[in-house]
Amino acid sequence: MDLAFVISTTAVDQDKNFEKIKEIIKETVEMFGLHRVRYSLITFGATPDVKIRFDSVFDTEEELGNVVDSVKKALGNAALDKALEEARYLFALAEDARPNAMKVLVVITDKRSDSSEEEVQIASEKLKDDGVRVIAIELGDESDTVTPEVIKPGKDSRPEKVAKQLVKTVLNGLFQLLASFNSVVYIH
Repeated sequence: MDLAFVISTTAVDQDKNFEKIKEIIKETVEMFGLHRVRYSLITFGATPDVKIRFDSVFDTEEELGNVVDSVKKALGNAALDKALEEARYLFALAEDARPNAMKVLVVITDKRSDSSEEEVQIASEKLKDDGVRVIAIELGDESDTVTPEVIKPGKDSRPEKVAKQLVKTVLNGLFQLLASFNSVVYIH
């Protein structure tokens, strides 16, 4: 699986939320591991900034976690449409190395972006057309409509709980996909 995170915080408690997002990412990496999953991380403000690419190599989850810990919050207005376009580009590059990998994009924000709803919908639809499953984690009360698959944790939810919910959501989608391939027609 290729799993990308696109993250931004612009709410009043953005610094606290950004640290929470980093913990969610690290917990998710711990749960999925490094053996069958490749990761990417994009922060975004006015422009997207790729922090981890799918072809980045990490020997341990802790090493990847240290890189996540070192990530700084992006500055400027939150241009979600541009971040989604950058994620689409990263998935396209990764397609050559692992053409059959399941592709999942997790968008984590704490406030609505400065992109128009139409721009976000167009960028999101392009990802879906490319076979990328998009899941949103909304830490705030107002967020962009990126996908119908939304995880909306309570304000006091611990990162471990949110990560478990994300892993469960991803795995449920995987099981549904596998079930669709395992449909067998018997002819008597």
